[in-house]
Amino acid sequence: MRHSSSNPDPLDREVRDELDFHVGERARELMAEGWGRAEAWREARLRFGDVERIHRESGRLRRSARARARRRGKMRALGQDVLLAVREITRQRGLSAIVVLTLGLGIGFATALFSVVDGVLLRPLPYVDADRLVYLWQNDRATGTEREPIGSADFYDFRDRTRSFEGVALWGMYSASLLREGVEPLQLGVAVVTADLDRVLGIEPELGRGIGAEEVEGRLGEVVVLTHELWRDGFGADPGAVGTRVVVDGVETEIIGVLPARAAVLMGEGVHAWRPLRLTPASATRSPHAYTAVARLAGGVAVEHAQTEMAALARTLEAEVPENVNRGAFVEPVDRYLRGDARGVMAGLLGAVGVLLVLTVLNVTNLLLARTRARARETAVHTALGAGVARTMRRNLAATTILTLVSAAVGVGVAWATLHAMLGMIPSSLLALGAPTLDGAALGFSVVLALALGVVLGIAPVTSALRLDVRGALGRGRGGDASTGPHRMGRFLVGAQTALATVLLVGSGLLASTLYNLSRVDLGFETDGVLRMSTSLPDNRYPSDFPQYPDWPEKLGFVRETIERVERLPGVLAAALTTNHPLDPGFTNSISIEGRPPDPERGEPTTRMITPGYFEVARVRLLEGRLITEADDHQTDGVVLLNRTAAERYFPAGDAMGARIAFWGLGFREIVGIIEDERVHGLREAAPPAFYTSLLQTPPAGGELTLMVRTAGVPLEWARPVRDAVAAVDPQLAVFNVTSMEATLAGAQQRERFVASLIGVFALMALVLAATGVYGVLSYIVSRRRREMGIRLALGAQPAGLRSMILGQGMWIAGVGVAGGLVLARAAASILEGLLFGVQGGTPAPYALSAAVLLAVAFAASAVPAWRAAAVAPADSLRSE
Repeated sequence: MRHSSSNPDPLDREVRDELDFHVGERARELMAEGWGRAEAWREARLRFGDVERIHRESGRLRRSARARARRRGKMRALGQDVLLAVREITRQRGLSAIVVLTLGLGIGFATALFSVVDGVLLRPLPYVDADRLVYLWQNDRATGTEREPIGSADFYDFRDRTRSFEGVALWGMYSASLLREGVEPLQLGVAVVTADLDRVLGIEPELGRGIGAEEVEGRLGEVVVLTHELWRDGFGADPGAVGTRVVVDGVETEIIGVLPARAAVLMGEGVHAWRPLRLTPASATRSPHAYTAVARLAGGVAVEHAQTEMAALARTLEAEVPENVNRGAFVEPVDRYLRGDARGVMAGLLGAVGVLLVLTVLNVTNLLLARTRARARETAVHTALGAGVARTMRRNLAATTILTLVSAAVGVGVAWATLHAMLGMIPSSLLALGAPTLDGAALGFSVVLALALGVVLGIAPVTSALRLDVRGALGRGRGGDASTGPHRMGRFLVGAQTALATVLLVGSGLLASTLYNLSRVDLGFETDGVLRMSTSLPDNRYPSDFPQYPDWPEKLGFVRETIERVERLPGVLAAALTTNHPLDPGFTNSISIEGRPPDPERGEPTTRMITPGYFEVARVRLLEGRLITEADDHQTDGVVLLNRTAAERYFPAGDAMGARIAFWGLGFREIVGIIEDERVHGLREAAPPAFYTSLLQTPPAGGELTLMVRTAGVPLEWARPVRDAVAAVDPQLAVFNVTSMEATLAGAQQRERFVASLIGVFALMALVLAATGVYGVLSYIVSRRRREMGIRLALGAQPAGLRSMILGQGMWIAGVGVAGGLVLARAAASILEGLLFGVQGGTPAPYALSAAVLLAVAFAASAVPAWRAAAVAPADSLRSE
């Protein structure tokens, strides 16, 4: 019995016929035994089994076998294509090496920068649901500040009188000395925290326990929780450190736990430990404004809603509390605050490396097109012998993918070297967010980028190969392609390279101008030859007895003895103690001027407490009157100095000398001198109004003290003797932040130098790529037009004319590219606006200089091919064709 089938496969029909034959034979045997025809066929089918199922299974097995065969065929073909690609790459070693090196540099720079971006911007903050964490700032309409710390009493209002937050926590900062037997005193940046900070952040101690209500309420002894970083670096990651006792500011303290890695990142740089903030509603005050509040948004509450609620609360507090007049509220996501400045820097660098990567692709595309043109006859032969479109595409894509993967391996090495070179330049504020590493993410990025580039770079050669005139290529023999189409593509690519190189050169020029302008800023003080270091005086040994202020013998004694010992050191020219070095903005205070009514619009000047030697150390110029002297101590009438800006703002009539101001409720003090401005907010910002008071008349209640020493030679050579002098006064004090003022000034320019250095390297590479592009395309044009050059010379053309023609072509390509690049550079300059100083994005000089440099390089790159064109011997060129 036959079954019809719609399957045209002959083998399928054979299987069906074979099955029907065996069923029929069995049916005939049954009929011979006496069965009826219908019964015999039915019984035969039952005994034979499910014929249709057997047929379907047989078909499935055949199709599976065919599919495996097709896959094996494709894999064999792919293997052959890869093998051919490897042979082509090794046969053209010089070209392949240039491609790998060029791509390796581009991939390496991109991978290194990805590592930085991943560490700074992409790596999640180490907190549960970090997107729900916000800072709660106050802002001051009198001074125009947006982010101000709060008073401890404000914390309770924020926590208890709002509904937008799941929890609110508080911390303050101070410096302390940690002592262990046999180890030099160690400085700690300590955060004093409320008990619920770890719950608000969503973290658990790595070892031990955190700070609880018992510690905050003072029911247990003194305790400290170490950060993971201090535990690792200072205690050798010893789990046994938990439970041991150390001396913190002279008080025996138990280590009760270790925080997880990066747990203190939201507190900024330099936090080494947490201690309990001994605070209750009864002890809370509105000032000083020394604490930072962090909150976790309640589920479903947006930042905007929390801001509305906090602004309303701030208005209520203004009406209720005199100390809160002019103070509003500002709710800011933690991530936005921590990474806000970094985003601008990273955007500029990502844009630069993106331009460099595109430029690299264009350069390599030109090289690969040249290889494709050189292989035109070989490709034509393959096509004539039956190589299809898919085979041609596979061969070209295999070659570019192999090249890019090898380039990725080179790029990893370049990225490693680049990261190590960059680590010393990356601003510490960026490293605090996350140090860049060549981890799995960076390596994955490198591979994905290489594969993507392999496809992108394969497009132009594949397109060129598929559009090849096979008959013409075979007819021309080894003479190659004389058409103008490839020339046009090469010129376009080189023009685009030149345009992108112009963008990077202009950006580098703008940043170089910024660094030059910053170097010429008048700081108001001198940094050369000045050593600085910091220490902190603990309250338990240097008490602040406010009823006796400023007669604090312990602190004043430390100040006098330290200065005396340091100034006795050979090679020390002058020494001073101050609350803030010249590039530290410090803090502000409101003042009142004798004989004038209170003025909320007056603002708060910066406050500087210094010993008399400060002006000799920093060489701040006296403009009028006298400086503070040793005679201005706690037993004499208070005096102050104003800087130029304060004198001009508060006494525009020029009558500052002899006038009197008051602050801190200490009574009026006479202005005895006016000094030059110091740019305490850094090089970019103008000096704020500031007043200076003798540290001997107004000793600080707490915080760090900075020791500044002017030396006769390299400042850091005096670091050890000066540290020893401080230790002779108090061996329990930790000395930290030991550096020179020149290094401090360099740190103030670190962000600009970092960006300028990287973009400068990118611009240099872009310049080289643009030059090689111009040289390469002109050399190719000359080589393909060799016969034409010979004919021109044979007919009487002058070599100078040929040189001018080739030079003109090169300069035309470069000129068009530079013109387009200048337009692009002006549009891209807005990315760098936040980094520029003393120069605008449209300042002509960097644009003109960049154009001149690129055109000069293009001229030099065009000169060699032009000279070769003019040196062609007519007979040789005609004979070679």
